[in-house]
Amino acid sequence: MSFLVFVDRPLSISMAVSLVGLEIENTRTSGLQGGLSWLIQTNYSEDQSSSVMRDIREMLPETLAHDIDPKIPDAHRFGSVKDCVESLANTGDGRILPGMPVKLAGVLTFPGFEEIGDYDPLSPPDIELPKFSFHGENCVLGQLEGDGFALPLYFLNDYVEQVAFCHNCPVEVTGIVRWSPGYRTRGARTLNLAIRVASLSLQ
Repeated sequence: MSFLVFVDRPLSISMAVSLVGLEIENTRTSGLQGGLSWLIQTNYSEDQSSSVMRDIREMLPETLAHDIDPKIPDAHRFGSVKDCVESLANTGDGRILPGMPVKLAGVLTFPGFEEIGDYDPLSPPDIELPKFSFHGENCVLGQLEGDGFALPLYFLNDYVEQVAFCHNCPVEVTGIVRWSPGYRTRGARTLNLAIRVASLSLQ
């Protein structure tokens, strides 16, 4: 079972709009049952339903992440980094294109990151990681590793204090694919796609 660590709210809203729509309808059904006396021996039942429309922009980030997850196609879910790399390298029919959602699992690392001791909420550490501009956003770069393969992951720098504590941990990430200049992955594949992370869960 995974444990949700962080959600990038703006990106998750954008993903949710395309996957579930701007509004989500919650329907609630309640039933009424009863019976008359044994002499008449008659039963009746009645169902009443009510629905409420929720604007996703007003939802908690964690709720957004849980609503997005089941909408990600099975073909875009990867239990290993190797499977994801091979799918991203595919240039034929059914290939994954920039803007499409993905979910994948592996071990998260941050190059050059130094381990932090016990966390003290009253005196949180000042965490600094190298920053990069990725599609106009100020991001920190992580790496998802597994089976001898690795993929670059981009997180908004605003969330560095959360994601850095997942260094060297098995995780699941959900995000979108974005174009990148061509690079060679560990595993002898050349890609021009990278992952912009929308949510991160510890496994």
